[in-house]
Parts: sequence; C-alpha cells; structure tokens
Amino acid sequence: MPEENWDNQLEYLQKSRILAHNDDYIEFLVKKVWKLNKVCKVVDFGCGFGYMGAKLMPLLRHGSTYTGIDKAPALLEAGRRLFAKLPYPHDFVHAEVYQAPFADKTFDVAVSHAVLMHLERPTEALREMVRVTRPGGLVVTANANRNAWYALFHLEEFNTQETVSLTFAQQLNKDIRLKTGVDYNIGIKTPVLMEKAGLINIGCRMDDRITYLSPALDEAEKEVIFEALCQSGFALPDNYEEERVGKRKFLLEHGVRPEDIDNIFASEVAWDFKNKGKTYHTLYPEILTWSYGTVAKKGEK
Repeated sequence: MPEENWDNQLEYLQKSRILAHNDDYIEFLVKKVWKLNKVCKVVDFGCGFGYMGAKLMPLLRHGSTYTGIDKAPALLEAGRRLFAKLPYPHDFVHAEVYQAPFADKTFDVAVSHAVLMHLERPTEALREMVRVTRPGGLVVTANANRNAWYALFHLEEFNTQETVSLTFAQQLNKDIRLKTGVDYNIGIKTPVLMEKAGLINIGCRMDDRITYLSPALDEAEKEVIFEALCQSGFALPDNYEEERVGKRKFLLEHGVRPEDIDNIFASEVAWDFKNKGKTYHTLYPEILTWSYGTVAKKGEK
C-alpha cells in the first residue's frame, strides 16, 4: 500500500484543521509545558501548508525561524503563499521526512503534526527529527488514536454511543498496521517510540478540543464547523454507490466482518449528513496525543 498522496488535499487540510485544537491550548503547551521562551529555529516535518508553523510562530520569541519540509509540492506552494503574508523568517523545502536535507543538530525544535500516523516507517521519520535537533532541543509530535475516536464520537439523533459497533475499527486499524506499517493509533504509543529513539524528559498530553455542532449555534460558526466535518468524511460523495463497492472490498481485505460493513453503510445513508447534518447535535473529538522529549546532551540519560 503506497503512502498517501497529499497534493490534492489542500482544501481538506485548510477547512478541517479547526477540528484539531483550541488555540489557547497550543499557547499553554508552548509557554507552560515546553517553555519555549528563547529564540528558536523550528523545523516542521510533513508541514503541509504550514498550519502548525502559523500557530507556533506568533507564540515564539522575535527572531525565531520556521522551516517546513514536505513531499507534496502543491502544499508547499500554499505554505509559501500563507507565510508571504506573515512577518516570520521561513523556508519551505521539498523533501521526504525520512531524509531531511539538513545537517545534524541544526534546529532547536522539531515538530510534526498528524504525520507519523500516515507513514509506513514512522520510527525512521522520528529518528530524523531527533538527528536534526541539537542536544537540549525539543522533539514534538501530535498523532491520532482512532480507536478512541470511534469510542467517543457522538451523534445524538442516532445515539451513536450505544448503536455504533467499535469492533470493526479495532480490526481495521490493526490489520492496516500489520500489513503496511501505518498505525492510526500511534498517538498513544509515541512516548515509547521516543524513549527508544534516545529522547529524555519525555511527556505526553491529550489534546483538549471536542467540536460541538448544534442547531443552536450562530449560523456563521455552524457553517464553518459543518463544512469541516463534511471535509473530514461525513458528507457522502455524489458517486457514493460506486465508491461503496471499492470501500467494501477494502474493508473485507482488512478483515472487517460483512455484517459490520453493512451496518456502516446503513448508518452513513441514514445519517445523510451532507443534507441533514446542520440539524443534528454532533460531538467530534479529535483526540490527538501530543508527545515530546528532549535530545540528550553528552553524558545525559
């Protein structure tokens, strides 16, 4: 299974990222947890269109710099357009996260946001993040825990907390990991990977955001959240019947039971989120795990 091609995913990334974090929580991490109170050279692995850079840079000391690397040229170009409007020194580099084109110990902070979870060789990318970070520098990742997402997602009108089976998600994610190396539950496992990569002072935090879509919301806010959820897969495509054939084949190949597949499809059709979603009470938990650790100085363990 080839790793995902993100060149055509700009609209999805731009519109769905509001589901990920509350801005005050990122500020809390930067200032209270990571204590990034000095000028920093930041590198962002799998930077996409620079979303995380745009969140981090206003929180860092004046003079800090941002470098993003990604293998998707369209996303890099979008990042350059975004940062051209911002007052921060920056660079966007076309490169694989497995082979970052930087010397050892170049950066003060290496970050990746929702990247390791999509990689077939996540430990290699993490080792590269460690390699390019100076001793005493910080390595930060944020990644998903999809089994937990299915357990916490709630659509009130269909009582999904009691009606949606969780076994299919566990089976699907397990089989994908065993066959490809891609681990959609890597978020909760990343601190262990960091320790094995030689980092010290390791910590982890669960993200704080749960997005609430309700008919009672202000219309403008409701529209933004609704569009984000649709971009995240809640809106069935116009060619749903055709796409369902391929989706069924994919799920069967990964060991999902036929009866669970039938239930998934029945739920998707019944929800009809694209046409009725604004009338529902929907709780969407992103459930990313932030993991972080320090590159050891000589003699430190």
